[in-house]
Amino acid sequence: MSYSLFLSSFYLVGGVVILFFGVVILREQPRSPVHRATALMLFSGALGTILGALGQLLQLREATAGPVAAGGYLRHFAYLWEFFFPSLLYFSLVYPVQQHWVRRRQVLEVALYVPHFFHLTLVLLLGETARLTRPFDVLLEHGGSGGITDFLSTVMGLVDVVVALMNKVHQQLFSLVNVAYAGVGLALLWRSRAHVVVPRLRGQVAIVFGGLALGVVGYVAAVLLPLLRPYRDNTSLMVFLISVALIVASVTIAYAIVRHKFLDMQNLARRSILYGTTALVFALVYLLVVKQITRFSAQVFGPTTEVIEAGFIVLSIIIFQPLLTTVEDLIEGVLRSGEKSDPQSIIAGLGRQLAAEVDLRGMRARLGETLARSLLVQRVQLLTVEQHEGGPLLDRGEARASIEPGDGFDGLLRFLAASGQPVLRHEVERALPDLAEKEKLRLQEWIGQYHLLVPLLHQDEVRGFLGVGPKLTGGRFHSEDLALLTLLASQVITSLENVRLVSENVQKRILEEEISLATEIQRRLLPAAFPHHPGYDSFAVSLASKAVGGDYFDLFSEGDRRLHLAIADVSGKGMAAALLMSSLRAALRSNVAHLQSPAQVLTRINTLLYESTSPEKFATFFYGVLDTENHELLYANAGHNYPVVVHADRRTTVLSDGGLVLGAFPDVHYHDGRLRFEVGDTLFLYTDGVTEATDGEELDFGEERLYELLRRTHTLCPKDLVQGVLDEVRAFAAGADPADDVTMLVLQRQLQEEALETASAGEAGLHG
Repeated sequence: MSYSLFLSSFYLVGGVVILFFGVVILREQPRSPVHRATALMLFSGALGTILGALGQLLQLREATAGPVAAGGYLRHFAYLWEFFFPSLLYFSLVYPVQQHWVRRRQVLEVALYVPHFFHLTLVLLLGETARLTRPFDVLLEHGGSGGITDFLSTVMGLVDVVVALMNKVHQQLFSLVNVAYAGVGLALLWRSRAHVVVPRLRGQVAIVFGGLALGVVGYVAAVLLPLLRPYRDNTSLMVFLISVALIVASVTIAYAIVRHKFLDMQNLARRSILYGTTALVFALVYLLVVKQITRFSAQVFGPTTEVIEAGFIVLSIIIFQPLLTTVEDLIEGVLRSGEKSDPQSIIAGLGRQLAAEVDLRGMRARLGETLARSLLVQRVQLLTVEQHEGGPLLDRGEARASIEPGDGFDGLLRFLAASGQPVLRHEVERALPDLAEKEKLRLQEWIGQYHLLVPLLHQDEVRGFLGVGPKLTGGRFHSEDLALLTLLASQVITSLENVRLVSENVQKRILEEEISLATEIQRRLLPAAFPHHPGYDSFAVSLASKAVGGDYFDLFSEGDRRLHLAIADVSGKGMAAALLMSSLRAALRSNVAHLQSPAQVLTRINTLLYESTSPEKFATFFYGVLDTENHELLYANAGHNYPVVVHADRRTTVLSDGGLVLGAFPDVHYHDGRLRFEVGDTLFLYTDGVTEATDGEELDFGEERLYELLRRTHTLCPKDLVQGVLDEVRAFAAGADPADDVTMLVLQRQLQEEALETASAGEAGLHG
């Protein structure tokens, strides 16, 4: 095989393979401007190499058999491949992102090709040997000879010369138009690359730009070299440079598709390109090896080479498929070696990362960033359905919206649950035609920026969805994308449940810590020991129904004769109740020294509490001061259960003077009550946990039952009295745990002999 014949075969095979690439890309998404522009470039490149091959073959034929009649037309149609340049410019206007003004003026796609249509038309009409005045030759032949005929013949000859000269200049200088198209296209492509932030897309643009730039350089060399004397009229060199330039540009596009998923091609399309590349390798092997072996066999065995060629055909059939697989795997392995941008690999890695994620905010960020990079989409957002006391909410991180039965969100979730698979946004909108205009706008605000919604299902219940898209390239989502997102959705919902479990455990742990801290605070607020005053005995107990109660009591001395006693029931439980109790205690102890009466103290505490807390934070409060020398009790009651004094003769007196509860109302004024505390009197202070304890029939223990009990037992020492009441309440409740906190404080003025017995006891109280 001669060198020229080998090159012709190479151009021809290369052109066919490039043409195959173009068909594959156009079939993938014929409506996509990027796919259309790329396919047009490949079609033009394929025409260039195929026509170059045919031109070479024509030259070989004319060298041995003389000029061929159809050779001129073939050379004229060779200019068809120059449509590569407007295709390149069009490609740069729609990739990586379509210019908005191109989208609005689609006629521009056709307008870009007008100069080259004109160029081709002019070349076909005039050609290198065509004469514009040829139709008039017959008239001149029949016009005889003479002055007018000679003059017209001279004029038409001049016209032919001028037209031929203009045609020659046009053909030579039109290369500048191609170079201008290529220059503008490459400049736009490079400028677009500077605005691309996605690394994978930047890589695609860089590779495609490099391949196209090499192709343009080859074309410029093919145009300039024939101007130099050593290469003048060397059309083979020109065809070689142009063909190689077109093949390099086309192979670069194929490489970007396979290696970097350029044009977002599906695996099937990518494999088709690998198949075409493998076929090209087979063709080269045939031309370089098999053909030479056949030629050598012909020299050795003479013209009877049919048997040998038949053997080669059989051998090729046998080894074709395994060899094809091997070569295909080899090419794919070389092109995709060390590949880290493959979407499958990225999403598989994302699944592993999500499995270790314990924070919903981090999960949202990782999903959005990774999926946007791997799928080349503008945005990806995780929207979750959160259950709250007020009802379910749709949460997208920076905003939440309530989900009401029958509203747009409710319809959306029901549609996703029924589908169970990724759905396009407009399918959801079509499925909810009866929504009110307000609901449509609300739904549009939340999902209008996505093209695809991927449901996250847990036990057939929608726990959220992924909002995906649109694609940066403007393309559609393939079945491969949907399969990957469906697989990822199962991993996301698993991770989402893990995050929720972790969050619940953390919240539980925080609550336990809070309860432990509140319990400790409450324990420290209660007196560790009761003050001792001669002639008086006291005891108190506080039992919380839960870990942290809302009851409070206090008992402390000021000087030798003033004994302060207080009992309160604050609203709420837990840390909030403990803090409120702490505030009450601090307010009480800081005001008793400079305020004259319990009423003034309560007025001051009410003001402080009202100004520092919300109205729903309040407390019932009883505060009294006993002068242990003149035995007068001065007190004020802020809405608390009336303390009761059981006298020695079993009469009872309740201490009701005071006013409203603390912290609920502003400017409340309290008034004092006075009581002479006689020998044998017993003061019993309690919270509602005592009187509101219930039996099996939901009957309260009640005040009357309490008073009767106290009348029977008031002569007991305070500790025994408290224990007796507690036993009676528990018996009444049939051993059930108290529903509310139970606090009791007893102050007793002892008889002379009792005082002597307990003078040195200094018995400490019991705190529950």
